[in-house]
Amino acid sequence: MTTRMKKIRRTILVSGKIALQHFTKLRSTNVYEKSRYERVTTVDRAIHRFLKRVLPTIVPVPVLSEENSSVWKTCKSYWVIDPIDGTTNYIARIPYFCIGIGLVVNGKIELNAVYNPILQELFWAERGKGAYLNSKKLRADHKLQLSKSIIGISYSHSQASIQRAGRVGMRLRKTIHNTRHSGSTLLTFAYVASGRLEGSVVLGPITPWDSIPALLLIQEVHGRITDFSGHDYSINRTKSVIATNGAEHTRLQKIVNSTR
Repeated sequence: MTTRMKKIRRTILVSGKIALQHFTKLRSTNVYEKSRYERVTTVDRAIHRFLKRVLPTIVPVPVLSEENSSVWKTCKSYWVIDPIDGTTNYIARIPYFCIGIGLVVNGKIELNAVYNPILQELFWAERGKGAYLNSKKLRADHKLQLSKSIIGISYSHSQASIQRAGRVGMRLRKTIHNTRHSGSTLLTFAYVASGRLEGSVVLGPITPWDSIPALLLIQEVHGRITDFSGHDYSINRTKSVIATNGAEHTRLQKIVNSTR
């Protein structure tokens, strides 16, 4: 583990402590409506401020987040953060959310950290060094049949995305064992990397902060991440994602595309 990664691990663990301090104490006055379907809390903002202050001291590049979303269009190297992925769960006191951190250098994802403070599970990866859950190296099962698989489904707030997610789910249930929608795309990707899920279908548009902090985890276990046409994931172009442990990726892609 590099010194840089050690600092990231310490930083994200502190972020998790901030989230836990307020998890059961959050008041309605600490929740703000961004839109009909999107809310943000004072905890999101506190973690955002903390990460925006600390991360550039580790690698001096800008920090991209939902609050500063134009960075990736003008910079080749930057941090990507999601202070709380799964804010709706967090507000409802559902213990399924995470903090996500990714580092992009010259257009390539170099490290990932996804932390669920409730379970004290830290998924992390450095390019070329493998992916880990806490201290355990992750290895995906590349032989599992699709009929025995559990696939995560994520979607945006648009009616088109929600309706297609329903069609995808119904079609998948004819072929796979089951589907799951968790409310945290980053944790879903981390679960694919760890073998808890065999794949994930994200009906976008997907944002950089909902993807970049976890995609290297999948790459480091030799999984696949593509758009619905089978093209490899691109930070600048990909809107919808299929991520798998590598087994039967093409077959899953065909099933998804049959639901247009």
